[in-house]
Amino acid sequence: MDEETELFEEASEQLTESVEEQLGTLKSEIVDVDEFWSVDSDNVLGVLNQLKQNTDVSSLQEQYREVRKEYVMGTRADVFDDDSIVHDEMDAVGSVISDLEEVNSQVQSLTQLVPSTRATLEDVSDAGDSEQEVEESDDTEESDDTEESDSDEEQSDDSSDDVDVLELN
Repeated sequence: MDEETELFEEASEQLTESVEEQLGTLKSEIVDVDEFWSVDSDNVLGVLNQLKQNTDVSSLQEQYREVRKEYVMGTRADVFDDDSIVHDEMDAVGSVISDLEEVNSQVQSLTQLVPSTRATLEDVSDAGDSEQEVEESDDTEESDDTEESDSDEEQSDDSSDDVDVLELN
């Protein structure tokens, strides 16, 4: 075997080991299922913030890009003994990172929307409370007006009786 062939085989082995090692590292750094699924918070915003943190893959994206470069170079040089296994692992890791990125994006949107929705709900609730207080106040005034009206009618009835009495005399 000539020296170039020997160097190529050595480089191939190193590239294969490097890709497999980096894939293993990426897999270990992807959020754990239990950590992703379990949340410890007292409110919706806390849940969203924790989910946003658990789905942040910005550092993983760069690592994936680097391992992907080595993988592409290795496949073009045909250095992988079983390219389908490495290919499947690359696709699986890439898919998970992509899914987590999408979840993170949607969670970020919700994290911005939830506080403003809460403020709107509070405004509506406060306005509803104010209207209820006004209605209760109006009901009290109407009740007072009715009592006064009844009192006026009684006085009016009394005075008409007085008139009748006066006319008789």
